[in-house]
Amino acid sequence: MKKLFNESLKVSIPDEFVEISEEEIKSVYTGQYIPQYVFQESELNSVISFMMTDHELLEKDMEACLEEKAKVYARIVPGFEYRGLRKKEVNGKLFGAMLYKSYAIDRDLFNILFITSFNKKQLVINAHCTYDEFPEKKSTFMDIIESIIVDR
Repeated sequence: MKKLFNESLKVSIPDEFVEISEEEIKSVYTGQYIPQYVFQESELNSVISFMMTDHELLEKDMEACLEEKAKVYARIVPGFEYRGLRKKEVNGKLFGAMLYKSYAIDRDLFNILFITSFNKKQLVINAHCTYDEFPEKKSTFMDIIESIIVDR
């Protein structure tokens, strides 16, 4: 189990995912929302990132938050194609998920953006892979999410 965010979040990351360094994160991610932790498979084909934001999130507001993210992403994410919202309880914690397709320079991506309330802040987990790989990677991403344990 990996321990993230001062050991208050535990998650099982498969061995084929390697944590990338802070320098690598800063070279790949730009803007104000840069994840604190990123794990990738070879050549960035499959990536899962973890980011704590300062935005407050209450469970009752989760669906509205995801709907707002979908509106914003439709304007700023290249090739954004909305694929739906889901909710899932994991180890007593409610997660919301937005599924969407997007474009990278050289490939189409399938993304699952998970959010949950974490110490009244917003924990954002983004899992993505190439669009063609999604059928085989979906269960890996869900196993990672289902392994999360949050110390309260």
